[in-house]
Amino acid sequence: MGFGDDYVINPLKYAISNIKALLIYTALGFIPLALLLIMVLTTGISILSKYGSDISSMTPDSVLSLITTLGIGFIIWLVITILVSLATNGYIVKLVKTSVEGEQILPNWENWSDLLLKGLILIIGSFLIALIFSAISAILSMPFDYLEIPMIAGILTAIVAIFQMLYTPLAVSNYSYTEEFMAFFRVKEIYNMMSLKWLAIIIVVAIVSIILMIPTFALVAGFILSLVGGNFEMGAVIGTIAAILAALSSSIISFYGYRCYATYYKSVAVGSFNRMVFEKSETGDMDESTKDFE
Repeated sequence: MGFGDDYVINPLKYAISNIKALLIYTALGFIPLALLLIMVLTTGISILSKYGSDISSMTPDSVLSLITTLGIGFIIWLVITILVSLATNGYIVKLVKTSVEGEQILPNWENWSDLLLKGLILIIGSFLIALIFSAISAILSMPFDYLEIPMIAGILTAIVAIFQMLYTPLAVSNYSYTEEFMAFFRVKEIYNMMSLKWLAIIIVVAIVSIILMIPTFALVAGFILSLVGGNFEMGAVIGTIAAILAALSSSIISFYGYRCYATYYKSVAVGSFNRMVFEKSETGDMDESTKDFE
């Protein structure tokens, strides 16, 4: 198969190969936003129904009660948001691993405790990578900022950002396949996977992602025009459709992108990884045979 099949057509087909899994991922991603909107709307309606536009008439007790209610609501929202983030990130780990192993259909949602754990590890690893690259960027650009040479500082920052863009998806794929936390930080191993083809894949994924978001952008523009024109009913309908389409498009883009990353990772890393494991196993067998002989 050619480049277009491997990194455009087949990954897009894969992204919608299991509609149930796609809808679960989309619904989970939509839950935090929906809860936040419900919390804001119910609080606003409650205040308006009791005090109207005269908010200054609220007593200290009512203000304290409102703050307490909002605080409890925020904690509940935060806990749910964290759990959703862990689950969806864990699913991405599973998606990458099964893709590298040759599966052609999106994996089912199962073994939630494992998804939560893998999601937590992915978030921690990704955060540490971002932190390390931020520190490197700051250290490299600091002397030139001090010398008031912003152009060189900007160039160095851009170079670090590009390397981070190339490094992170491969690091995520490396962890997802090996399920070893230190796989995030095998810099030499990950660096050796990079190539002009990998850069081209990153660019293609970005272009395809933008194209997939065009219908959402169009609906958002229609939503804004409806509000500006005073047609609030139409604006509400278009806004709802835009929100649903944005959530669905984001899910498809995530699946598409990580499928591309996994496909490339499989082509450059899995063969050498398996050879390394085989060689270690073979060496271990030889050692055991030597011990037996002795």
